Amino acid sequence: MTTTLATAAAVLGISRSQADRLAATYAFPAPLIRAGNRIIVPVAGLLQLLLLDNPTPPTAGHLIPTPR
Repeated sequence: MTTTLATAAAVLGISRSQADRLAATYAFPAPLIRAGNRIIVPVAGLLQLLLLDNPTPPTAGHLIPTPR
């Protein structure tokens, strides 16, 4: 499954023009597929970037209880 560069930009909280600049310089943080003059983003790569493909919660070492 894929999505558009504009949708991926919205999910990442960046502007479409910033996404275009990052894609043009091969610096976009998720994998891209260039098909002619279109750029599409695999949803799996976007989810991996957002860590949504791993539903495991952080380890207990990351949760430090505060004394009361």
